[in-house]
Amino acid sequence: MAFAVGEFLGHNSGFAFNPMSSFGVVVLMTGWSADAEQVITNAFNHFQPAFDSLHEKGTKKLYAGTWKAVGSNSTAVISVTDGSLWMNRFTLQGSDILAVLRDDRPEKIALTSTGREGEFR
Repeated sequence: MAFAVGEFLGHNSGFAFNPMSSFGVVVLMTGWSADAEQVITNAFNHFQPAFDSLHEKGTKKLYAGTWKAVGSNSTAVISVTDGSLWMNRFTLQGSDILAVLRDDRPEKIALTSTGREGEFR
């Protein structure tokens, strides 16, 4: 979370954003309370879990599951764990590619975005 707060003649303001979740909070206050940072922190503590849950559900709906290539012996098994995208199994024409990449230990690997919509490495 990145944030900034300020005060001017009894007016307090602050803004913060979470670049990973693409949302932000703006606080404008007057009066005796000068703790805009605490208000922002409380807002993030309430909203972040809900946004994380929505993001994980959407990611699961779009990408999780078993993907099979038509007419070949190739499959990929994708899962979502704690909001992260993982490849649990990848078979290309019958060969276990994850075992090859991991020295015969077919452990799951994390997938990251290439920057193109729907494309991961």
